[in-house]
Amino acid sequence: MSLTLNVNVSACQFQEPNLVKEIRKTLKETGLAPQDLKLEITESVMMHDART
Repeated sequence: MSLTLNVNVSACQFQEPNLVKEIRKTLKETGLAPQDLKLEITESVMMHDART
C-alpha cells in the first residue's frame, strides 16, 4: 500500500526559481516516489494570475 503526500504550494513558493530542484532533492532524500507526491496550488496563486 503506498501513501500519497499532498503539499500546498503558495504563490511565493510557486515563483521560486529553484522550486523544481528543491522538490527533486526532497524526493531523493525521503525516498518518496514522484507519483506519490501531489502538489496543490493554493487559491492565492490563481488570484495572482487573475490580477495580471
